[in-house]
Amino acid sequence: LYLIEECVFGMEFSAAVCLLADGTWKPMYISYNGEKTVVDALKSGDPLPFHGERFEDSLEMFPNMDKFVDQVIKAYKPPFPHLLCVQGFQLERNTDKYYLTEMTYRMLGQRDTMLSYMYSGVSQETALLSCHLNPKYQAEPDPDRPKIFERHIWYPYNEGLLRSHVGIDGNSPISSELTFNWLIEPGTKLCKPTSFAHFLVHIRLRNENKKRVLEDLEWLEKNWRPDVVPTEEMVEKNVESLSMCFQETTLEDFEEAEDPELNIFNASQRSLVRVST
Repeated sequence: LYLIEECVFGMEFSAAVCLLADGTWKPMYISYNGEKTVVDALKSGDPLPFHGERFEDSLEMFPNMDKFVDQVIKAYKPPFPHLLCVQGFQLERNTDKYYLTEMTYRMLGQRDTMLSYMYSGVSQETALLSCHLNPKYQAEPDPDRPKIFERHIWYPYNEGLLRSHVGIDGNSPISSELTFNWLIEPGTKLCKPTSFAHFLVHIRLRNENKKRVLEDLEWLEKNWRPDVVPTEEMVEKNVESLSMCFQETTLEDFEEAEDPELNIFNASQRSLVRVST
């Protein structure tokens, strides 16, 4: 699934645009995961942050992205109107050296879609319907959208057992509003992560101060992890401490997280199956 990502180095990005009925297109936002790719997160077990900005707010980080997207659209001529996402890698930081990996002729995946309005003032769902229903639709940002900055961070599986839904210590420096969305129940045995479906929790951060929300995101990325007992520790301790928590339940009784009802994404539809709070 991630062959290209294994071979290309740089900043991975997704540039979301709306193809309009009049044959022009409007930029919506650019999303990225910092220095990490999905492959990096799955291999290391480290969390994957989600960032996004409108094109005009990303000129320093992604210069001439509008020109790159326009070249792609003119070369491949996707049918109008619809949504399009141009995905690729920025080979050198803060330059326009872009490498195209794929185009997505639809809404982006659930992780980006749920952030599209907060990133750009334009919801992907609204843009998709409106560009087909209204020939004069221009995908302009909502001028009344909340002046709140939002970021998400997703935590992949680590081999072992999810012991509890632990939160953030009250002594942490976090000032943003946090919302935990757990996708796996305590007592679930976790496999080695191999796909985008293998994430166990995502945290939403909201703050009126952009600097603070970015600082809080960085703090979580470096300092907070889900309460997972590693497989090696389970074997070494013969699961003595866990038997108290789970009424003498044996390892064989634990449910594998390969149950499709527990997976974040349906493999064919790539849509959110269940988010529990």
